[in-house]
Amino acid sequence: MYTPDEIIFVPEAKCNLHCSHCYVDHNGTLAATESAVKFLRDSAENGVSRVGFSGGEPFLRPDFICAIVEAAIESDMLFDRIMTNGVWYKNQEHLESVLNDLCDTGYDGKIGLSYDAYHGQGIKKVARFIETAAEIFGDRSVIELVAVRGTDEEKTIAMYENLAAELSAKLVFSDDGFPISVRFSDMLESGVVYETKEYDSIVIGTIDLAPEQFDDPKFWQDSEWFTEDYCQGPGNVFYVHADGTVGGCCGYSNELDELIIGSVESDSYKSIMEKATRKEMMTLAYETGLSAELKRLQDAGHQFPGITKSNCQFCRYVIDLKRKESQQ
Repeated sequence: MYTPDEIIFVPEAKCNLHCSHCYVDHNGTLAATESAVKFLRDSAENGVSRVGFSGGEPFLRPDFICAIVEAAIESDMLFDRIMTNGVWYKNQEHLESVLNDLCDTGYDGKIGLSYDAYHGQGIKKVARFIETAAEIFGDRSVIELVAVRGTDEEKTIAMYENLAAELSAKLVFSDDGFPISVRFSDMLESGVVYETKEYDSIVIGTIDLAPEQFDDPKFWQDSEWFTEDYCQGPGNVFYVHADGTVGGCCGYSNELDELIIGSVESDSYKSIMEKATRKEMMTLAYETGLSAELKRLQDAGHQFPGITKSNCQFCRYVIDLKRKESQQ
């Protein structure tokens, strides 16, 4: 069942980078702060408990972020993360000013820093962002690095090796040879200590590369199908775009009409939830289950490009398939 417990806000549809894997329309639309705050408070009263930020590049609108953070604290909400490319700032003074304002506002969530071959940022500027954020928040683990996995992974690994060296830290690898954390040999003197440990670490998370064409066979090379989860993981959110439209999804499809369920400019929490019940793909993803659609298509003799473990990829494939069927 669709029961969102988080709002992800896009402060501005703009970014200082133009990454090859990103298909977001960076048209410069600015999110309306007043409408966003009103929707946040309404949602909090109806059980939504967390807030996060995505983009574009969220830190291009620090005023919006701080206004949302203040409203979230007043509503006793928790924070997830602010996603960033870490190289949006003009100079050190600009960086410190924005991060100090964020810290002073009371933000205590994570800062997710996207770093990989697709983003291709300068290592020194990323390292400066990490060191400055750690100093201001008094904790290195305020940063979570995030890498897109797909093609060109050797370049991504090399970037992480160089970043670790720039930070005078050690890179820790998983069994499959991909980095999983940056480990420092010391702890910040002002660090927040939750458990006894001898060093600080910054975790490296990963996300799968979103294909440009969702029927591309090279993205359907798995040996078994996805596990049904009814989108009860990170997908169960309100994703509020910069133009105010709300997507019922955090993944590949949150900008598509099939998963747009209202607008913070004109809808309340309750009216958006009611509209969600009238969207076929929302019902399919959150109630009927994508695995039921898989079985229906298999029984009808549909030929898939292959097999995928990705629920999000399959969902987007089904949307494209239904569009084609409606045009016939």
